[in-house]
Amino acid sequence: MTILSYQNTSDEVLVCQGLVRIGNGVSDLDGSGGDFELTLQFGDKTNQPDPQLIYFSSATEASVFTTQFPLPIGETVTFKIKSPNAADTSVWVQACIYEVSSPPRMSYGVPAGGTIINTYDTSGGVYV
Repeated sequence: MTILSYQNTSDEVLVCQGLVRIGNGVSDLDGSGGDFELTLQFGDKTNQPDPQLIYFSSATEASVFTTQFPLPIGETVTFKIKSPNAADTSVWVQACIYEVSSPPRMSYGVPAGGTIINTYDTSGGVYV
């Protein structure tokens, strides 16, 4: 399932890092844990290794940062995530991208006063 897609419309290459939050106290993971599959795509190219296996414990809410990555001018990055658990059928997911260039060209922090450059909120129910 695609959870975020963002195109760099700035005039320079950005160094970014993604954050994926899963579960919100209402629409949560089933608590079985396991290896979740995270895929990053740049344009139509899948970033390797694919999928990146992220082990989640039995927590019903979890979050994970991606590794840092350059995002060239005009390029689109897409995040996808897949649960190993059949019971994870309606789970809240939020994904955002932070610019971590040093020094940052712009601030995209949460919640410390920055602006998320892209977020995908699945409050209405989404299948992970």
